[in-house]
Amino acid sequence: MIKHLALVIALVGCNNSKPTAEPAAAKPTEAAPVVAPPPAPETYTSNLGRFTQTVTFGAVREKELDDPNGGHWHSARWDRPTGLYEVQYTDYADHAEAWAEVKSLIPTRDNAAIKRDENIHRDGREGRELEFKMNDRVTIYMRLLIEGKRVYKSVAGVTTDPESAHRFLDGLRIL
Repeated sequence: MIKHLALVIALVGCNNSKPTAEPAAAKPTEAAPVVAPPPAPETYTSNLGRFTQTVTFGAVREKELDDPNGGHWHSARWDRPTGLYEVQYTDYADHAEAWAEVKSLIPTRDNAAIKRDENIHRDGREGRELEFKMNDRVTIYMRLLIEGKRVYKSVAGVTTDPESAHRFLDGLRIL
């Protein structure tokens, strides 16, 4: 094996060609890859939902969801290759019931998967913020805010780029 390696080195290092009068042509250099600037933020507005959401990823899907525990959620959703981003809202009978529903939310039965679960105050509204592993690949970032008897739920489920999840959650403005 060593003899073979020495022979290969000797052959590669040897130049048996005759010199030419013309200089060798320069090898073309590879152009640096062109990196597109990040998309400009756009604002999605829900007049019925009384909120805006800053996004950088285009088309939204709106739908209505029936909650198996009662109630009706309105949803605006953006699907991306690296994650899902969604804002939902629903109305309860009063503020006390809305807060009770927010407090009783169980994101997963696997307590070890929950990385953060905190009560929060944001822009004068009370709520709750969670971070938990959905599975080996997906992390869920969720913020619930209460405005009167309405609950707003922002969710970002991402496989990579937790910063995009935080930007999405911070992009919600209740009108």
